[in-house]
Amino acid sequence: PLTVHWVWSSTGWLSATRGGSDGEAVLGGALDFAGGLVVHVVGGVTALSGATMFGYRNKFSMDREAQPPRFQFVGGRWRVNELESSSDALATLGVFLLWTGWFGFN
Repeated sequence: PLTVHWVWSSTGWLSATRGGSDGEAVLGGALDFAGGLVVHVVGGVTALSGATMFGYRNKFSMDREAQPPRFQFVGGRWRVNELESSSDALATLGVFLLWTGWFGFN
């Protein structure tokens, strides 16, 4: 919401169409094609903040033997632990849901 105002409002400090008192935007303003800039930058910064705060997914697991972390530093070297296999049916369902969302709403 705040970031949207910065870019999409004619008075926002990142707006390419800024018409405020000074009439100048920061570095000429941001051209946002179909809302992609604001949506992806806000999503990326939010995801990076969440990943930094929470760490990798198995960090809070109580049983390290049942669910070892994906990457582990052992004996001065990084070890990559194998992941359990996924469900083919759920993977296929996910592909069709993404496909439907992409073509149905775009």
